[in-house]
Amino acid sequence: MESNEINQAKNRPKGIWLLVLAIILAIGIIWAYNSYQRAQDSQQEAFFDSADAQKYFENNPERIEVGAVEPPEDFKAMVMAEIAKSEAAIESNEPSQPQFTDLKEDYYMIAYNYYLLGQNALAEEHYFRLLEKWPEDYKTIISLSTLYVMMGQYQESAKHLYRALELYPNEEQTYTRLASLYVSYSNDPLKADDIYQTGIKNSATRRNIYKEYAYYLERTKQDYSRAVEMWREYEKVVGSLEQQEIDRLQMLLDLE
Repeated sequence: MESNEINQAKNRPKGIWLLVLAIILAIGIIWAYNSYQRAQDSQQEAFFDSADAQKYFENNPERIEVGAVEPPEDFKAMVMAEIAKSEAAIESNEPSQPQFTDLKEDYYMIAYNYYLLGQNALAEEHYFRLLEKWPEDYKTIISLSTLYVMMGQYQESAKHLYRALELYPNEEQTYTRLASLYVSYSNDPLKADDIYQTGIKNSATRRNIYKEYAYYLERTKQDYSRAVEMWREYEKVVGSLEQQEIDRLQMLLDLE
């Protein structure tokens, strides 16, 4: 009996040390996981840094405030009538169409119709009026980004796309638009690769990202192997075969 008690007493410190070691190990795992999450969060914050707009893009020295092409008179008259209708709706505080739940669509229609007329400065002014009332409206932010490309203001376009990503990181089209902007107008088109990959990771839908990323990998990076991978991912999403594109890229791979 005494021998058993002595053995238990001897084993007790070993058990205590094993328990302490397990606790230390668990704390270490939790700390490592939290550090990883913080690193991931900081990377995400860095990606949504609008300072990149100034670093990678230049603006045309003169803003293009009026489009070079004058629209036909009948088209201009039709669009101006739509603008007048929405302006009257705002004045009376009654939406111009039954399906409009508030005046936001009328504000938007005025800005967009000026954009259609090539009146870039007036479109910009009315988009800003809209953002004063609805500062986080996704459609307006994206439309302003498109308008700034037409105005040759690429920094401003990128800033608004980064703003859209901050507010709506799950929206697929923002990633494709930003990647396209880098390819077409930045001093580092290869940065688009990071944007496509981030979009694949974060966006709620990935169909167009896979497709446009595949074209980018083929045409800009000549990375046919990864382009095939993206076509196969696209194929999974849409549920149909894009075998012709895959076979074409596979042939290019075979020629390397």
